[in-house]
Amino acid sequence: MTQHDGGKGDKQITPADKKQFDKNWDTIFKKPKRKMIDPPSGWKYGFPKEIPEDIDNTLQWLLDNGYPQSEIDACGDQFFVRGWWQ
Repeated sequence: MTQHDGGKGDKQITPADKKQFDKNWDTIFKKPKRKMIDPPSGWKYGFPKEIPEDIDNTLQWLLDNGYPQSEIDACGDQFFVRGWWQ
């Protein structure tokens, strides 16, 4: 298998190149498995946790899953959570 390099000649694709391409492809195009959430000081309350994709009210979900209202209130208008796909 060869790869075109813009007119300077073709480069032979090595098995290592193919493996790296496959890894990058999987990272970019495969659907993530789980949506994770981690509120401030979440480690005290068992976070990060997986949050279902269909949740509309994140604050209520946090409360229902053991995160205390006092932590939310302490942050005031600056309450933010970390989130990522895993």
